[in-house]
Amino acid sequence: MRNIKFSIILLFVAEFLAVSCSGGQKSVSYDELRVNFQSPPADVRVGVYWYWMNDNISVEGVQKDLEAMKTAGITKAFIGNIGGETQFPLGKVRIFTDEWWEVIHAALKKAAELDIEIGMFNCPGWSQSGGPWIKPNQAMRYLAFADTVVVGGQTFTGILQPEDSIFQDVKVLAFPVNNNLYGGITQTGSVPGRSKAEIAISLPEPEKMRTLVIHPVNLLFGECELQAKTGTEYQTVRKFEVDRSNNILNVGWDKLANVVITFPETEAQDFRLIFNNKRRSNAHFLLTLTAVQGIERYPEKTLAKMFQYPLPHWDSYLWKEESADTALSVNPANIIDISDKLATD
Repeated sequence: MRNIKFSIILLFVAEFLAVSCSGGQKSVSYDELRVNFQSPPADVRVGVYWYWMNDNISVEGVQKDLEAMKTAGITKAFIGNIGGETQFPLGKVRIFTDEWWEVIHAALKKAAELDIEIGMFNCPGWSQSGGPWIKPNQAMRYLAFADTVVVGGQTFTGILQPEDSIFQDVKVLAFPVNNNLYGGITQTGSVPGRSKAEIAISLPEPEKMRTLVIHPVNLLFGECELQAKTGTEYQTVRKFEVDRSNNILNVGWDKLANVVITFPETEAQDFRLIFNNKRRSNAHFLLTLTAVQGIERYPEKTLAKMFQYPLPHWDSYLWKEESADTALSVNPANIIDISDKLATD
């Protein structure tokens, strides 16, 4: 095995990740809102889910449906082929048969005549994608990574594997990292359920700090305040919320993703985090305070950890502008593909 003097990133793809995002908002007056609601302008389309239940479809039926939609002011419809509902009898037009394609063609043609936009679920079923014709290696997946930091000048032998048990290897990449990337001071934290506690972080001497990273050990949800001691008093540096309360896959593949918080450069020797635990269970985590300017909430920005409920708020994916520390950048010319060094295990 070749000597490696780099950080090793194992890229892999795993099961499907559903993503839901919201945009910004436009301020309008009440009168304008009322008028537009009663008489939507031409650029506003009212959309519906158009479920085709248990193969009960026909050319005449979809045409009449679309005419009724147009009369009701509906100008967008998403076709979903739904089956298996016992309260609906089985029809005769099976999905993907010639008859089914004829109905699809008739629906699209009629919709075009009526200026109704048509969308389609990418697979039969209630949600996401699947079917007996989809093999596991064809399923929708997400791109993730697991990294290992090694010291240069010596042979590395080890297992590079993410937490997920089902994954496909994509690439193994090695690249040099800035020594400051893994610097700073780390402190353990533990807060009983439904209570507030202070976690002290003391440095050997005053130092200019710029980033706090919370590494969850278990599910967390709470309100936090980072303070720095200047003189004899503690001053608030940053208030923020920690929400790692849901570890199901459709709100992010990194189930206990780090919480990365940046703040203006603050010089002090003593810091403390006030953690108000909103969960009944105890909160356990590690804190890292570093002088390096990180990228705030990068797990959320990469959708590795999203809003913790499937329906996000309108501003859940809006971020303030910030500039990252260029010293942390990796030159693409220094990245080496060492995928051929990965054994079958």
